[in-house]
Amino acid sequence: MAGETVMVIDSDDATRESAAALLTAADFEVVLFDNADMAMMALAVEAPAAVLFAVDKDGDGQELYQRLHATAPAPKYIVLSEATGVGTAADDLGLVAFRKPLDERTFVQVVRGAIAGTLVDVPAGDVQRTDR
Repeated sequence: MAGETVMVIDSDDATRESAAALLTAADFEVVLFDNADMAMMALAVEAPAAVLFAVDKDGDGQELYQRLHATAPAPKYIVLSEATGVGTAADDLGLVAFRKPLDERTFVQVVRGAIAGTLVDVPAGDVQRTDR
């Protein structure tokens, strides 16, 4: 899994920097975007192993996910959100959801598990895992 590329899409500088530091330390290649439009242009050229994307505070990410997935269906998609109901929104989409701020103890495990398609045993408050 070392050397695989993970794309992070989040308008929050601190989240992008934190994700990049954690993933780089775990030997992932990381590409960062602060908006979905630029990320979709990159996705159209080359798909990473996983795409982590932020949804707004109301937890609505369905339209963004559909746009990203239509551009590149192969990557595993992970929702990042501050919303307390992010797990429900992600379940509706069949995605892994991770609540911000990122927990360094579990974040890389969740990304690795999503790429591998395996369940990851982490504290319930940090992540929601569904089948996609």
